[in-house]
Order: sequence, then C-alpha cells, then structure tokens
Amino acid sequence: MKHHHKTLIFTLIFALILPLGAFSQDAQGFYPARVKDVSDRVYEKATYTLLDEARESIAVSMYIVNPEKGNSVSLLMEDLVEALERGVTVDLYLNTKYRTDKPEDLFSSEPFLRLIEAGANLYPIDSNRLHHDKLIIVDERYIIEGSHNWSISALKANSESSSLIDSPELAKIKLARLKELPLESVKQARLERIRNFQEMAALPDGSTIDLSKDLLENKKYFPAMVKNRSNRAFNIYFILLAKNAAQLSLREAEGDAASSMPIILNDLADDLNIPSDWPQTDRRRQVIKAMNKLQDRYKLIEVDFNHGKEAEVTLKAIPGDTFPVDIALFRSDYLNSTDMSPKFIDLVDALLKEEGTVLMDHTKTEMSKRFHVWRGTIRKEK
Repeated sequence: MKHHHKTLIFTLIFALILPLGAFSQDAQGFYPARVKDVSDRVYEKATYTLLDEARESIAVSMYIVNPEKGNSVSLLMEDLVEALERGVTVDLYLNTKYRTDKPEDLFSSEPFLRLIEAGANLYPIDSNRLHHDKLIIVDERYIIEGSHNWSISALKANSESSSLIDSPELAKIKLARLKELPLESVKQARLERIRNFQEMAALPDGSTIDLSKDLLENKKYFPAMVKNRSNRAFNIYFILLAKNAAQLSLREAEGDAASSMPIILNDLADDLNIPSDWPQTDRRRQVIKAMNKLQDRYKLIEVDFNHGKEAEVTLKAIPGDTFPVDIALFRSDYLNSTDMSPKFIDLVDALLKEEGTVLMDHTKTEMSKRFHVWRGTIRKEK
C-alpha cells in the first residue's frame, strides 16, 4: 500500500512538471533558442564579431550611445559604417530623453554624421518617453540583450550582464516591437499639426455652416440634448463644427482633404468658459466627460484621447438635407450666454427660414411633434 502511495505521488509530480518542460511558443510564449553568456568584458568582442559578420541587417536600440574620437563606442559605430558599405541595412533606435541635451543636438557628432551619410536609418524615440533598451538584432536572427549601454564605462569598467541569443522567432518579435516605438519625428509632426490648427483663422462674420436637418428632426440628436439638458455637450459640438468648417475651408483651398482634428482640451475648456482658476485636470475632466457623452450617447463624434491633454476628434457625417446656419450661432460667447432651449429654437428658426416660413406660422403642437420636444420648449417671440 505504501509503495502504491509513493507511485501515485511521483506520478502526480511528473504530471505537474512535464508541461513546464514541454512548452511551446503558442502555449506559453517561449521561443526555441541557443543562448550564450556575453557579460562584462566579453560583450565588446562578441558585439564586434556579430557586427562584422552581419550579412543583411543590423538593428540597434539603445538608451546611451556615447562615442568619442577613437574610443570603443566609436569603433563599434565604425563597424556599422563598414556594414553599410557591405550593403547591410542599419537601423538605430535611440533614446532622446535627457535633462540637458535637445533631441536635435544629440546626434550631431562626427560618428553619427558618418553613419547617416553612409545610409543608416536613425530613429530618435519620442523625448517624452524614456527609451531604456540595450538591444542589438543582426540578420533577423541573432540578439544581444542585457544591461550594456554603448558607453566606455559599460564596455570597460562596469559589472554588466548580457546574453547572445540565436532565435529567429524571438528576433522577429523584437523587430516588430521596434517598428511600433513612438518616434520623436512623429511627435514633432503632431505638435506642428496642432500648432497649425490652433493658428487657423476662424470663419469670418457672415459665413454660414450647413447642418443636417436630421440633427433637429431626429429625436436622438438635438431633441435628446434638450430633454437631457446636455448644454455643455451641445456647446462643444458646435465649437467643433465651427473648427471643422474652418479646417475644411483651409484644406479645400490647399487642395487637401481634412478628416480628424487635433483638439487641446485646455483650449476647449477656455472656449467653454470653464473657470481658469480650476485645477487643469478638473477643467480637462469636464471637457472629457462632455466629449464622451457626444461620442457614446449621441453618436456625433469619434474621439481618441492622448494622455488626457489632447484629443483627436472626428465628426460623424449626418445624412440628409442640410440648411445654412449663421456662424454667429457657433461663437463661444453666444453658446455660453444662451440656454439650451433658446439655442434649439434659434436653429428651428434657421431651418424654417430656409423652408420659407417662420415659427409663428406653426402651432406649438406641430412644432413639438416635428422636433420631439415639449410644447413649453417652443417659444414664439420672433
């Protein structure tokens, strides 16, 4: 009986251990590989050898690359130049987040200029993000990864741990990750786009913007906003409509098509007269809440928030016939000084004017039924 118990125990142990040894990429994310230790002073020679033997491609992703004339880092970079001369593709993904140096000044030394002139692809990482890699990938197969930066202290003095890995499967995953890194050039292009959008001139007085009649006649749009008293969401939507119309006018003049808009949330908070002495996070939170309502409840926009400070906004197309609305109804001073119901009626007036009638020509019951609002919402002072 005791022997039977021991056999059962060992069977259970092996049943638990065996799956750990029989892993696969699909099951647990492991990749087959041969691995060699290249820690401390072994790293430099192993790296030279790998770069010298590269046949097709080299990708270097580094936190620190600190070349000085004649030092070991400069020699490593000279190996990259020689690889380029052999027809090897060289891509460098480099950190730019330092306290003193500007991104544009980091790579102006002679070793970097030689690399660029020889045809290397230099990808500075977004300076808002700390890029802490110490990674080399050669021929989409060999990987050196560990704690070594390309600095004299790392190569010659520090205790550093790194490994050389032979795994095409893992190299493929690492390379795909590099392609997704946020680049400084992309950030700068985004900031330039935001600046251009902020400096864009508003439509002049007397201009009109065409609105879909469905916004007034479909109960899920403006009528729902009236009933829900969604004044801030309404104001944001009209401000966005005006910005989009100005953008469309500019893009059409330049022969370009406009799609989404880069919106700074603090700027929109100013447009809404949200008190400037509120904490910035609270002001943005109010804007985000209303924009989410426009997206999720009213289905009028699509919005993608970027770190809570800016947003990429696309207005959804509303089908059907349109009518012109004077630009004055889109100005912030009008929107912030007028309640929801009067703004709605001003739009009704604009629609009826386009149809050749006025509000006084219709009964409150007719207007209430057509526009899905309470009879008390309909006023006939005009």
